Amino acid sequence: PGLDSIISNDARTMFSLSVFLASSSSPRRIVSTGSQGPLLTRRAGKSERALDAWWSYVNEQRVCGGLEPFQYELAYWMCLYGAYAVEYGAVRENATMQPIAKVYDPSECFAVFDGDLVRFIRAYSCTLSELYSIALKYNIVVDSDADALRKIDVVDYYWRSPSKEIIHCIAVRGLEPQWSWLVEPDVMAGLKRIPVLYGAVGGGPKGYPISGSVFFDNEQVYRDANEWLAFFKTLARESAKAPYVGKNLDITEADLHAEDIRSGSRVILTDNPEASLQRVEPNSTP
Repeated sequence: PGLDSIISNDARTMFSLSVFLASSSSPRRIVSTGSQGPLLTRRAGKSERALDAWWSYVNEQRVCGGLEPFQYELAYWMCLYGAYAVEYGAVRENATMQPIAKVYDPSECFAVFDGDLVRFIRAYSCTLSELYSIALKYNIVVDSDADALRKIDVVDYYWRSPSKEIIHCIAVRGLEPQWSWLVEPDVMAGLKRIPVLYGAVGGGPKGYPISGSVFFDNEQVYRDANEWLAFFKTLARESAKAPYVGKNLDITEADLHAEDIRSGSRVILTDNPEASLQRVEPNSTP
């Protein structure tokens, strides 16, 4: 109480630098050939150029859709939470292959592993307009004439059945008062694994509560540094422009605030005629 509050921007600038450094390099696309001759080297070069074009196309599709480049969004969540969640794959549309490279907020995701990923749940909220776009991908029509900004709760769920089939469904709440299926549970033919990569980055091994977030190690340091900056600023301010006491004055809190702003000093209002700014030494520590 009575301190000037200061919040340093060190945490934010460090986070921005971390995201930049983590996203500034292109995805690895080197095909190792060893020393197997020039023919294989030329074929490897062709594969590398294809991978380069594939990643360029992924980012082109994302930017055209109003999203950040793939590497930036992935680095953002990795640095923030020390975790990642990426849906991957490819689909054939009009005789061409279209990439699937969706980066999710890890805090919206939950995964169960049993030697492999056996369940993946993403629970999030979106607008009715966004749900309309999702439904179109499954050839489902959603009433788009309603309130486009209405909040819709969504649960996107993958799981592997005992027969090792991959099943997918999407449940929503907001179109109706209760939960309902947008996409009913159905087997995803041709898939042997859930098409999601989910895991931790940095930190400790699984089971150890050490986060890989760039804030984890320095969180308390930032709090202590902000507190000390507040102490120093308050001491400097009150040394340069000492506070004064207003005794038995017929003024309002609004007048007091205006005087505080005008003079640059802290004004303490009191009805006690004996009040002063004399320092009271604290009791000695036992």
